[in-house]
Amino acid sequence: MAFQIANGNMRQNCILQTNLPTKVQAQRYLLANWPAVEKMARDALALGKVENGEIRLAMPPT
Repeated sequence: MAFQIANGNMRQNCILQTNLPTKVQAQRYLLANWPAVEKMARDALALGKVENGEIRLAMPPT
């Protein structure tokens, strides 16, 4: 699931890898868990974990 976060006056591309079977379920997961996902993305950005212009995140196990 792709999304972007604000990074100053720029946008940062992010990818959330999920184990959900459909895009709709992944979108619902992203919206329902946005505060936690955004924090993960911002933490990764602060640590410089940007590869090829993207931050790659993995969905935590449930």
